[in-house]
Amino acid sequence: ARAHASGQLPLIVGGNDGPPIVEGVSGCHIVKPGGRGRSAAIIDVSWAANPGGGLADDPIVQVKLVALGDYAPTPALERMADLLAAQMRQLDGAPVAEVTPDLLPLSSEGIQSRAATA
Repeated sequence: ARAHASGQLPLIVGGNDGPPIVEGVSGCHIVKPGGRGRSAAIIDVSWAANPGGGLADDPIVQVKLVALGDYAPTPALERMADLLAAQMRQLDGAPVAEVTPDLLPLSSEGIQSRAATA
């Protein structure tokens, strides 16, 4: 949201952890569809035309959360999701970065309810 104040960031789309969030902070839209794949966010971003020509600096952001249980499964999309999930599982346990002793203690415990330690 602070980056939006500098004109850099009109929208942040987060992961699917925790409860759904759709809110605005200092003109920046923050969207998280929620956990366990129960809902999805349909996000439409557009720029209005200026009367003198060109487009407005700030986009118009419209967000709609939809319950995925309201839709019938699509076999082709299920196969694609399974393939992508299999690729992600290959990364389980893969090192992302070396944690050197000077960075310890390092923890993500309770990350959804408080800041991580570093």
